[in-house]
Amino acid sequence: MSMMMCASARVAPPGEPWDVWTCGCGSLKLSINERPYIACMECYCDDCVRRMRIVKKHYEKPEGASLNKFSPGGGYLMVNASSRSMTFVKGKEHIGYFRATVCFRDKRTGKVIPMDAWKDHALEPEPFYRPKEQGVKDSAVGTRSTLNVYTKCCGSMMCHIPEAHPWAVEVNPNGLERWSFDKLKAPDGNTPVIFGSYGSTRSLTGVPLPDAKPPIPPDVCGPCRFQLNRGFLGVPLFGGVAGDGLAKWFGDTKEPLLKLPKAGVPSYMGIPIDYIDDAALLVPQ
Repeated sequence: MSMMMCASARVAPPGEPWDVWTCGCGSLKLSINERPYIACMECYCDDCVRRMRIVKKHYEKPEGASLNKFSPGGGYLMVNASSRSMTFVKGKEHIGYFRATVCFRDKRTGKVIPMDAWKDHALEPEPFYRPKEQGVKDSAVGTRSTLNVYTKCCGSMMCHIPEAHPWAVEVNPNGLERWSFDKLKAPDGNTPVIFGSYGSTRSLTGVPLPDAKPPIPPDVCGPCRFQLNRGFLGVPLFGGVAGDGLAKWFGDTKEPLLKLPKAGVPSYMGIPIDYIDDAALLVPQ
């Protein structure tokens, strides 16, 4: 795995937020008060590609269209920031939730394909939804409780709370006031951090991996390169990976703005969770 150092994220002046996210119609504002773990990244995995497609098909209104867009290469853009660093400025009542976990099974046997089995190129993967399943331990369904957050007012994709690191939320940067892809992109024109996908290399999403330098390994399932950045209260990038306890060890005792509800629950904070099983979105587009 190659490491790549790129321009660091902007440091906010004392007393000012790092950036403010505003939905397409302006009804909801979210303040990111501290420097994020990762300021510019994109993902080509099946869940990320489809979550934006779901928002565009099921929730988007005209005002939200400008925020619901992919990177120039076709990936899902993200800013990885501490949930503890976020506060709602206004419009919290407009948030909505959905889940749509995409898993894979072998067409020949019907067995679920764990993530670590994808290097077996004899497999014939077929995507399917298992968003409500609980108690399944294999890595192929490891993201079943990831929660997607959008705005009901205009259908803007706001963020998602990953099961793997719920304390580090992935925010859609297209709604940020100061964020700029052109200022943060790597010399090859892509984001400094790219997460590859078997779905892309097997043409399961219809979105190929970008022509990056250094190249993304053809069967990578995870990050191919990093922009190292110091994040919330001095916690480095790996604080977002190492866990909630590390953030507390650095002295952060504030409650996260958003927590991850258990898999399969019907609602969160009094708001219903939509469980999407739109088969049309499993077909490469």
